[in-house]
Amino acid sequence: MKRSSWGPGLGLGSLWCALLLTACGGESLSPPPTLSDPTTQVASLGDAGPPINYAYDESRRLVAVYDGTGASAQYVYDEGGNLLEIKRLSAAQLGLFDFAPNEGPPGGEVTLTGSGFSTTPANNTVRFNGVAAVVTAASEQRLVVTVPAGATTGTVSVEVGSVTATSHEDFVVLAPVPAPIISGFSPSGGPVGTTVTITGSNFSLQNIYNRIFIGDIQADILSSTATQLQAKVSSRGATGKVRVSTPSGRATSTQDFMVVPLDQVPGGTDTLSQAEVGGAPVNVSLASSTNKAAVSFSVQQGEQVTVVVSSVVLGGASSGTLRIYDGLGESLSTASILATGGAFDLPVAPKAGTYTAVLKANGTTTGLSATFTLVRGITGNLEKDGAMAVFSGQVGQNGRFNFFGAAGERLGLGIASLTTVPAAQSVAIDVRRPDGTQLVNCSSYTTPGNCDLPDLPMTGAYVVTVNQTGVATASLGLLLSSTVEGSLVVDGTAVTFSTTRVGQDARYTFTATANTNVTLVATGGTFPNYASVQVFRPDGSSITSRTAYPNDNVTWDFLTTTSGTHVITVDPQAANTGELTLRLVQEASGSAGSIDGTPTTVSLGVGQNGRYTFSGDAGDRLGLGVVSITTVPASQPVTLEVRKPDGTQLINCSSYTAPGSCNLPVLPVTGTYAITVNQTGMATASVGLLLSRTVEDTLVIDGTAVTFITARVGQDGRFSFTAAANTNVTLVATGGTFSNYASVQILRPDGNAITSRTAYPNDNVTWDFTTTTSGTHVITVDPLAANTGQLTLRLVQETSGSAGSIDGTPTTVSLGVGQNGRYTFSGDAGDRLGLGVVSITTVPASQSVTFEVRKPDGTQLVNCSSYTAPGSCNLPVLPVTGTYAITVNPSGMATASVGLLLSRTVEDTLVVDGTAATFSTARVGQDGRFSFTAAANTNVTLVATGGTFSNYASVQVLRPDGNAIISRTAYPNDNVTWDFTTTTSGTHVITVDPLAANTGQLTLRLVQETSGSAGSIDGTPTTVSLGVGQNGRYTFSGDAGDRLGLGVVSITTVPASQSVTFEVRKPDGTQLVNCSSYTAPGSCNLPVLPVTGTYAITVNPSGMATASVGLLLSRTVEDTLVVDGTAATFSTARVGQDGRYTFTAAASASLSLVVSGGTFATYASLQVLRPDGVAVASRTAYPNQSYTTNFTTTTAGTYSITVDPLAANTGQVTVRVKTQGAPLAPASVEVKR
Repeated sequence: MKRSSWGPGLGLGSLWCALLLTACGGESLSPPPTLSDPTTQVASLGDAGPPINYAYDESRRLVAVYDGTGASAQYVYDEGGNLLEIKRLSAAQLGLFDFAPNEGPPGGEVTLTGSGFSTTPANNTVRFNGVAAVVTAASEQRLVVTVPAGATTGTVSVEVGSVTATSHEDFVVLAPVPAPIISGFSPSGGPVGTTVTITGSNFSLQNIYNRIFIGDIQADILSSTATQLQAKVSSRGATGKVRVSTPSGRATSTQDFMVVPLDQVPGGTDTLSQAEVGGAPVNVSLASSTNKAAVSFSVQQGEQVTVVVSSVVLGGASSGTLRIYDGLGESLSTASILATGGAFDLPVAPKAGTYTAVLKANGTTTGLSATFTLVRGITGNLEKDGAMAVFSGQVGQNGRFNFFGAAGERLGLGIASLTTVPAAQSVAIDVRRPDGTQLVNCSSYTTPGNCDLPDLPMTGAYVVTVNQTGVATASLGLLLSSTVEGSLVVDGTAVTFSTTRVGQDARYTFTATANTNVTLVATGGTFPNYASVQVFRPDGSSITSRTAYPNDNVTWDFLTTTSGTHVITVDPQAANTGELTLRLVQEASGSAGSIDGTPTTVSLGVGQNGRYTFSGDAGDRLGLGVVSITTVPASQPVTLEVRKPDGTQLINCSSYTAPGSCNLPVLPVTGTYAITVNQTGMATASVGLLLSRTVEDTLVIDGTAVTFITARVGQDGRFSFTAAANTNVTLVATGGTFSNYASVQILRPDGNAITSRTAYPNDNVTWDFTTTTSGTHVITVDPLAANTGQLTLRLVQETSGSAGSIDGTPTTVSLGVGQNGRYTFSGDAGDRLGLGVVSITTVPASQSVTFEVRKPDGTQLVNCSSYTAPGSCNLPVLPVTGTYAITVNPSGMATASVGLLLSRTVEDTLVVDGTAATFSTARVGQDGRFSFTAAANTNVTLVATGGTFSNYASVQVLRPDGNAIISRTAYPNDNVTWDFTTTTSGTHVITVDPLAANTGQLTLRLVQETSGSAGSIDGTPTTVSLGVGQNGRYTFSGDAGDRLGLGVVSITTVPASQSVTFEVRKPDGTQLVNCSSYTAPGSCNLPVLPVTGTYAITVNPSGMATASVGLLLSRTVEDTLVVDGTAATFSTARVGQDGRYTFTAAASASLSLVVSGGTFATYASLQVLRPDGVAVASRTAYPNQSYTTNFTTTTAGTYSITVDPLAANTGQVTVRVKTQGAPLAPASVEVKR
């Protein structure tokens, strides 16, 4: 083949194009590849790749064709390009079809294409014009060799074994050219498609002779000079070193090019680092929040790596963000970095490559730094039923343990030991299928435990992954165990599951037909916590699940729903080991006996249930009696249930530890019913069953009694009677002999209960009820548990009649045993009535009788409660006109005779300050009602005198809206007054309600409060007089800030020495001060007046007294003192007048109050007050006595001395203030008013 035929400079380029087509089958317009370096050729040839179909020379002529078996056809041309021959070779025949390039210096790489080559490089001998070369990579159809030193231009030969093949063309040996050198590249990273500029020397001037790799992936070359290359990161580009290969050699960069998103590419001031997985930690730092730190590191295929970040200094930043990218720039993980650091797991590497971690600060930072450690996951193997595999990891390290499993295998994984630092940290474990998907997530563990694996779905290599939490380290042991399997036979021998391997489970199969009732008996459990036991149907769905605790012998009942092989599994909790014995017992069966026959006794063994049948007809009413029950151990409960012919539940009779009964619903269909007997736990049981028909009979209202009597446990009574709607009836139950009691129910025709009661032995009772519908009603009697005995029933209808006329004579009614009465009267809307019970007699004596009044529509007007003696009932105002009814209901079994009396309320009017009115009645139950008119805020006194009711009468004053203002009690011979204030204008009412059956009289009078002037301040006394029941209100004008005293200069009452209460009210009517009560002259100290306006003094004599009172208002005497200055004398002749003297003092001054010359008849009280009004000293000054009282001031300011004469005292006293220890001032100042 002659290069001249293609023109100068085109031979090598055409050859590279031919190689591209040879290797990839690409189109002619594809860019030509360049020679790879030896490392790349070994990787690409070592796996032989896909078979080559066609081979072309540099002139784009076909030189070989390969079929799928490797056999080939060689096309041979002359120098003019004419086809000379086609040689056919088998895959094993040696042939050399072409080499490329066809010229180069010693040390350059040449690729030979042919057939029959050895895949072992050393078994191929290649010579350049007789000089042996080194084969660096080999497949059956290609060899990569290095041009040897000393080679000269000539043919190329290949020798395999004893066979040699020689080329038709010469390889031209060129003079040596220096190998390329890389001094740098930019940018430092970027996404796929980024243009990279590589600087250095000895690059080829032609693109075709420069091969550029970024991260072992060939880049697309754009331009070439001797010192600079430009290439584009290909779509398969990966992070890694930049390499350049020329025919003269190759060069590799010291830094990685990082294939990452554009915003993650490190800039000129950013930190770039390279790290090794399992190598030394790398420290990174960021000067500011605008900087980034990038760390690249290589991972191997199948490797799992964790990035541990520690020694974090945020420098004021809120956090850092760590993003990790794979070799193609795809995001693997994003994490927030806090001051605590952390461990961040990366997924298992699907192929070898170089990853990049980029750290940025969030928020402003003065410098963020951290340490990165790259930790390689631990790998190991797990042996089924073999020794424990141990994992002991460093911070952030995970584990992957392989085991081989076959499809259908049943295995358990045990975490036999587990410790962490810090203690109690969790470790996550999961199991992966051979295809890498999750088989089961075993969750997290802080202590030893187990993980139940599903049946293995496929055959292959499974992986158990171990993942430590955060920065904790863990040491744990893993056990892989085959499930213990065996079989059970219903009613056969027991099997014992015993294991010492943590995580090992058991699986036992048994065969059963559909609808078999079986009990699983579990005994001898020694698992320290418990073992979970499940029973599965043939389709794998669960029938029942239970827990077997240690030393707890238990039974579980279940029903098989399909025929086939069932499974029982035992799963010990957590890391429990131990044993458990299992046995299957089938349900016993037999006859429950005949209805109304003799008892049937059934016996059941340990764990055994029973099913006992009887024939029943639709409509049967039956009772089931448990006449006897014995268990071993004693007192164990036995559960009974009755099943319909179709197997569904008729009734659950609950559990029994002693004889009892079960009430069956009416049988719904004719057929064979079953009673199931289910004992508890490990007990054996003997149970006596008795079926009985319900005893049925009829009752007639007001007819003869019927007696229900039974000696059969579980037998009930049922008695029907006919009644019209709204019939009031009493059921009388007597002569009960059931040892505990019998429950009695009265049912409507629709079966719903009207009432339910309990009949105790020897307890004669009555129950009142009203029928709501017409028809046949039923009374049922249900003896408790296993009670037998009798009960007599009788129905009595309510009697009725007239209650008499209003204000007429008493009506006496008589009622028999269990009988109630209903007595009517006519009333008009608005009537005010009272009901008197004028007489009441019962047999036995003192039994209560209940009274109630019903409206014409039958609803309740009032419940008058119960009476054992004569009394009264206050009726509300009648709401409508019509016929009202009084119901009379004696209690229990009593007979009663009752006198009823209806009376209208006595009504009259009163006038405030008018004449009195007397309420007088001789009718039991009659009340009084007196109306009066008053304006709002009128102060009134109600005077009640002459009461003769034997106990008392209740008196109420009602507002116009009916609400009570006051409520009081008027006792006989007790004359009283009651003060009240009307709150609204209108007609008010006074009611008088005699107690119980009291009759008598009471006189009422209304007196309004009197009013006038209290006189002027510092004026003469004002004398006021008040009549019986009369209060007074006397006003005066006051200014805000006034200090006043009120003197009671005289007080006279008839009768003598009755108290009079004084109070001062503000202009808004609220209380200023309550001066309390006085029986003699006295004084009242008023607070400083809060506002300017008219104040009022109220005077209120007690009870029925009249009063004459003298009032005197005085201003407080005020003056000033100087510490260590002259004295001041307070002198007053006005009852109630006080003194007040101010002085100025510094804080913490030690002072004395000197008091002398007192002439008040009893005494005067003195106080020293701080500026805030709190007393610092006090003294009582008796007449003709001198006192010195020391005190210390607490704050600077104006202090006060107050002088308050006792009661009605007048006189004088001298006061001075001096420094403690200082002499007294010689003079004094007297102040008189």
